[in-house]
Amino acid sequence: MALFQGKNGGVPFPRNEQEWMEKGLSPEAAQHKLRADVFGHDYKVDGKGNPIETGIGSAMQSTAQHKAALERSAGARAAMRSRVGFSPSLEGAFDPRKGQ
Repeated sequence: MALFQGKNGGVPFPRNEQEWMEKGLSPEAAQHKLRADVFGHDYKVDGKGNPIETGIGSAMQSTAQHKAALERSAGARAAMRSRVGFSPSLEGAFDPRKGQ
């Protein structure tokens, strides 16, 4: 079975650095291309060289949908804990696995 290839050979839509390097980009250019595809053409990097998330939906600018999902998740977690017998009043209770 032949691999999926474009009309000029190689993969038609590169998805990782190796595939971009096979298309003729240097390792640095391939990394920049991938980061620009994910974080935008004007992405910034931190002191360690990692890209910084910015814009709507990032950690600093969460959306209303994200906040609602967090509330649902917290409610579901509390319901699950109550079903398995956990209660905040048991926080400092005796645990037979720890001894006293």
